[in-house]
Amino acid sequence: MSELQATVAKRIKQCRTSHGWTMDETAKRLSVIAGKEMSTSRYSNWELGLRMPGPEQIIHLGQMFGKPAAWIQGFTDNDSLNAVTSNYVTANPANIATKNGLLTLTQVTDSTAYSLEYLSSRGLNRNKLLSIRQIDKSMQGIINEGAEVLLDLEQKTVRGADLFGIVVQEHIWIRTIRPEMNGSYTITAADNSQYADQNLSAEEFKGVDVVGRVARIAHDR
Repeated sequence: MSELQATVAKRIKQCRTSHGWTMDETAKRLSVIAGKEMSTSRYSNWELGLRMPGPEQIIHLGQMFGKPAAWIQGFTDNDSLNAVTSNYVTANPANIATKNGLLTLTQVTDSTAYSLEYLSSRGLNRNKLLSIRQIDKSMQGIINEGAEVLLDLEQKTVRGADLFGIVVQEHIWIRTIRPEMNGSYTITAADNSQYADQNLSAEEFKGVDVVGRVARIAHDR
């Protein structure tokens, strides 16, 4: 095994395990991105360092894991897709993993760069952030239309009433999600005259694609 093969093997295994995917799940997700079947055995050969993925597969692996292709291939140690300087980073990955595969984002914004010191003080992982624009008036008064919303992609578990981003079709909606005493969950908008509350059983809530918790809201004047 060459040193480069070993690096690729180590990095894609690191990515897969960080997502909690099995090799079979990973191969299926890769098949969707590639537009053709990718067998588990072929993927496992890459992760075990027995074979080297080709240039096209490297690009697909980067898309799937949300990492730069150059990092996957071992050409750089910078594993961030975000714009980075020595002290600042934006939070605008091109796509994110959802329950139904990768979602190509149209709401992302790179208007704000966050200092690494600030992110560290908040306990935020610079590679697990997403900055989007609020697309409607559903949360008016809390998050105005056009406001910039920073999502913490590591925080998806609802432990108390809080603001979260959820995937609805090809967009991310911001909603308050509140766990109830009977085990159900209530999803609400600020404007509930136009956007009715939804109460979902625990089983139904498993189907909701929670992207992450709202970590910061920025309004322009």
